[in-house]
Amino acid sequence: MSAAGMWRAADLAGLWERWGPDNLLTCTILTTEPCDGIRDLHNRMPLMPAKDGFEPWLAGEDPAVDPGIDKAVQVMPVSPKMNSPRHNEPDCVEALAESV
Repeated sequence: MSAAGMWRAADLAGLWERWGPDNLLTCTILTTEPCDGIRDLHNRMPLMPAKDGFEPWLAGEDPAVDPGIDKAVQVMPVSPKMNSPRHNEPDCVEALAESV
């Protein structure tokens, strides 16, 4: 996906619960082994089930990871501005030249 407005939301597997005397709402994102495109960066990634994988997972089966995830994930160098929430411009997620 490019930074030119073609980003799409990803489906992530997670859990949520209300608990305690204050009825605190908490959540977590489930993680799994990384896909090939992420493996060199980190030892885990969010669990992104296949589009038809949510119903089986909710029924108690192991979730199936989206088989197209390696094609969808793009790893590229971006501006160091990406590390600060003060910057919210499109160039924060534009790919830099490989030599940078």
